[in-house]
Amino acid sequence: MKNCLIIIILILFINPIRADISSISVGMSETLGIYGGVTVNLNRIGSTSRDQYFMTLGTSLFFLGGAGLGWKHYFSSSRVAPYVSLAAFGTYALPMCGKSSGCALPLSANISGSLGLDLYLYKSNWLKLHLQIGVMTIYNMIDFEIFESPSDIPILWPVINLKFGH
Repeated sequence: MKNCLIIIILILFINPIRADISSISVGMSETLGIYGGVTVNLNRIGSTSRDQYFMTLGTSLFFLGGAGLGWKHYFSSSRVAPYVSLAAFGTYALPMCGKSSGCALPLSANISGSLGLDLYLYKSNWLKLHLQIGVMTIYNMIDFEIFESPSDIPILWPVINLKFGH
């Protein structure tokens, strides 16, 4: 199973065929959660302004990260647009261990779902800036459990990020 995850992650990293960078976000990602402090989304053919199909690649402090496929639907095209997002992604977490302990690389396969608001902050000829706020949940498909947040509602994670697009 772990070999399959490694192959999927490698394919996603080296196969951005027929995709272009649609956005870069900084903060808690609506697709990767804590695994995507800095996230790049590559839109796929068939995406529209209200329905986006994309590959997502992200990392948090370089010892956490992930890659996957996602779909996002905007319910309006106004400056304040509610959205729903679904993603399937693989994650890694680099172990913190000594030289002689022989640690394995922890990998995981997850599904995430999020609801939120996309606030259109700024637009110029070369930059669009959005603030995204909302909530998400992450389900670990290997351990068959919800990835719990350290909050009063453990199934929900906050989403807040700045998204830079063109």
